[in-house]
Amino acid sequence: MNRMKDYPDPVREALKHGESTPATFASWPAHECLRRLRIRFGLNRKELAAKAGISPSMVGRAEKGADVRLSTLQRLYASLGCRLLTLPAGALYELDWRQAHLDNEHIDWTNKNGHYLKDL
Repeated sequence: MNRMKDYPDPVREALKHGESTPATFASWPAHECLRRLRIRFGLNRKELAAKAGISPSMVGRAEKGADVRLSTLQRLYASLGCRLLTLPAGALYELDWRQAHLDNEHIDWTNKNGHYLKDL
């Protein structure tokens, strides 16, 4: 029994929520949101760094949009009581997640059982 059809497409649902945010906020990059949240919570970089368990210079790098690890951004957001949500945009509107899941099952099955197919 395939119960996936009973569930909504999680990517489309997340994209809907993302599109419902005001355009000015949705256009902010992750580092700008981080900076604004830190200021809103009344923290300086040193205090945020202590809460996140990273160096103050790393907070500065993250807030300037420098290349930092995604896990670092997640820790910073978590220390502010938030969760960082990253969504790719573009062709996902055309993606049927149920079909993608079935395709992945087929690929997994083929990878596990491919040696049997070679003899045919």
